[in-house]
Amino acid sequence: MKTPDSPFLELGFYFRQKSGRESLRHVAAMLTNRFNAVPTSASVANQASPSFFRATQGVDIPVKLRNADDLDQIMGDPTKFVRKISFDGGTRVVRDTQEFLVVLPIESTDCKNERNVIAIWVEGAVFSRAPNSVISKKEKQVAARALTAFKTLVSLLRPTYASITVEYGLENPCDLRRDSRSLAFRDFYLDRGECGDGFLEELRVKFPNSLRADHADGQITITTPAFRIAAGDESVDDNGYELSEFVGRGIGNLIT
Repeated sequence: MKTPDSPFLELGFYFRQKSGRESLRHVAAMLTNRFNAVPTSASVANQASPSFFRATQGVDIPVKLRNADDLDQIMGDPTKFVRKISFDGGTRVVRDTQEFLVVLPIESTDCKNERNVIAIWVEGAVFSRAPNSVISKKEKQVAARALTAFKTLVSLLRPTYASITVEYGLENPCDLRRDSRSLAFRDFYLDRGECGDGFLEELRVKFPNSLRADHADGQITITTPAFRIAAGDESVDDNGYELSEFVGRGIGNLIT
């Protein structure tokens, strides 16, 4: 399979009860066991920390992988931290390309005992177009497959929250408390038990033009054109960026 071209479409997942190391294993196991993804290589750091901070980023060691057993072995080494895995197959949102599973670093040096976001990077070149330009047939197809994969992964993984972005990494709650001006919450999922019915209702009232649907144990919200079309709605929501910051601020306050 060919290496994906940038920009990347990112499917990001945050798990409040799992460390960065545990979250990576959780998502990797889902990709190999349920999506038949085949790991081919990994980037590994010699560190025992359960989570990954930008300030401690060092030089990664590339490791070739033959199969899922190789991946399990290296992820089970407590002296190493796997930060990126290359897969053949996976979500197959873009056919015949590799996908990357990555641990997104925590930016703030003030975060203590925090958890990382885990992201699946898929080729997102079809989303590189001028604002307000016509959405191509290919973009609609990729958006539809991405939304289907996202819903399936949310159901299987049960994250605290999750999002679909292009070339923008989903933040963890600590970084959102530091700066809530997120661009990640335009097409996203929030767990009802973690975020509360009150907050979900507040979103419905404050942003009535967003497309919403109950899903798994929470709610999926869609605002961007390609994903609205994929969800069967071609109306326009101009409040996506305001909504994103509102949700980012809410998560920073609610999820600890």
